[in-house]
Amino acid sequence: MQTPAFGPEPHAHWHAQSAAQVLQALAVDPAQGLSPDAVVQRLRTHGHNRLPAVRGLPAWRRFLLQFHNPLIYVLLIAGGVTLALRSHVDAVVILAVVLINALIGFVQEG
Repeated sequence: MQTPAFGPEPHAHWHAQSAAQVLQALAVDPAQGLSPDAVVQRLRTHGHNRLPAVRGLPAWRRFLLQFHNPLIYVLLIAGGVTLALRSHVDAVVILAVVLINALIGFVQEG
């Protein structure tokens, strides 16, 4: 006896079925589609065809995560060292590059 094409079997090769086999396995009339009762029953059984909503990170956290990178740490330390050495122009340039990089990454992720 052949197993049904669609069902709980994890080994069912649904993608390899012909259109006629799919229509027969799902008990669907190709001219009429599903009856309203069948729609209600399938919604009860399987639910809506939706992926679960995933809550994303807040914007401020996504922005701060842009700084979580070893190369950024090196640049921040370099900026702090140049600031401590009173080379303000170099420190501003280094920190500006880090900030621009974080803004670009934040926008791209958004």
